Amino acid sequence: MFWKEKRVEKKLEKEIGRKERELAGSTDPLQRGSLLDELALLKEEKGDLCGAISALLDKFKEDRKVETLKKLRPILEKHSEFDLRKLEERLFESSENLDRTTENDLLKEIYSIDGKLALQLSLRFFEISREYACGLSAIDIMERILSENGREHDVSIVETVGEYHRLVNELVEISPDRGEQILARAAGFSKEKLGNLEPFLDFSLRRLGDESSLEVRSGIVDSVIEKFDNLATVFEKREGELLNRLEVLLSPEMECKSVDLLLEHMIETARSINDSREELYLDRKLKRADSQSLKSEAMAIERALKKGVPDISQWKRLAKLYRYVIDLSQDLEEKILYIRKLGVLLRDKLEDYEGSLRVFEEGMKLKESDITLWLVKGMTLEKMAQNHPGSEATCDIWKAAYDHYLKIAERFDEQEIKLSAIEKCAIIQSEKLSV
Repeated sequence: MFWKEKRVEKKLEKEIGRKERELAGSTDPLQRGSLLDELALLKEEKGDLCGAISALLDKFKEDRKVETLKKLRPILEKHSEFDLRKLEERLFESSENLDRTTENDLLKEIYSIDGKLALQLSLRFFEISREYACGLSAIDIMERILSENGREHDVSIVETVGEYHRLVNELVEISPDRGEQILARAAGFSKEKLGNLEPFLDFSLRRLGDESSLEVRSGIVDSVIEKFDNLATVFEKREGELLNRLEVLLSPEMECKSVDLLLEHMIETARSINDSREELYLDRKLKRADSQSLKSEAMAIERALKKGVPDISQWKRLAKLYRYVIDLSQDLEEKILYIRKLGVLLRDKLEDYEGSLRVFEEGMKLKESDITLWLVKGMTLEKMAQNHPGSEATCDIWKAAYDHYLKIAERFDEQEIKLSAIEKCAIIQSEKLSV
């Protein structure tokens, strides 16, 4: 058996040598092609896989026919142990100066053998040409690989996702006029096929910067809002970073209603991590609202606060709503009503006595005859003094309260009001200022 195998091996070597000599002396393309086919078969039979593959690649280098490469697949399927990294270099060398159509046909055929090999080749082609169409071929292959494996956590897949991100951005730089198109494609692919929302957000934000149509920009904002809950999960422990990115969506010209919803999400996110930007986002949202919307929201919060557990953030929000209603209202009585509401809220719920005093004084300037504003200012001064016992400023606050009630007694003629103010002065004088 041993000697028989030896004889067969010698016969193969002799035949291979003969064919190689014929090949070396031939200049006829058809004859060379036929000889290379025969050499590929003989070398495979001998067990020389590299030699068999090399013969086919030499033929491809000469005839530039993808049909030649189709002969690689059955060889590689029979010998799965072959290291495809060796094939990559030879394929790249053999593919020099291919036209784009043949190059794409080559990549399709190689993909049928191994997707990652096709991807590596496509990236090498792109690095040489730096052409948009060539890069798009690599994107096609990446998307195909990622569609099949993108939700797995294989290291090579993670690397492919990163490569995809990088290549999309490069293509935008290479062809800015087609930037919106490739970014829209990448954003949609990341969201729908990969379920990978961080690159989806990045592509959407980049797309927003390159898009001039307000309609399209509004659609981008809508797509982000649609996935906000999922984004919040992706950016858990990185909420500040999420807010930084979302701020890009808040360009001044964006007036679509979706921005209000986005701002609401951002307000809640900022509140959850005690981020000071909560107030900025709330201001931005309220500035966009009309007076009726502000009053409706204020009423809704008032009802909720009566029913539920008091929430300091809701009191603060209500205070801002009152402030915006005051600033927008053209009706004096409505202004005074909301000034009273705001002043009392600042005093009793937020313990902002100085702020409360400023609000009541604002109302008094608008309507000096409104006794209720004078009285609530006096009450605020008293409460302010009572909540700062023993401090150096306490005496000054009581003195301010005394002077305030004295002004009420002097200004208003109604007997009950005058007597009540005088009584307040007497109590403050005897109990607070004479100690």
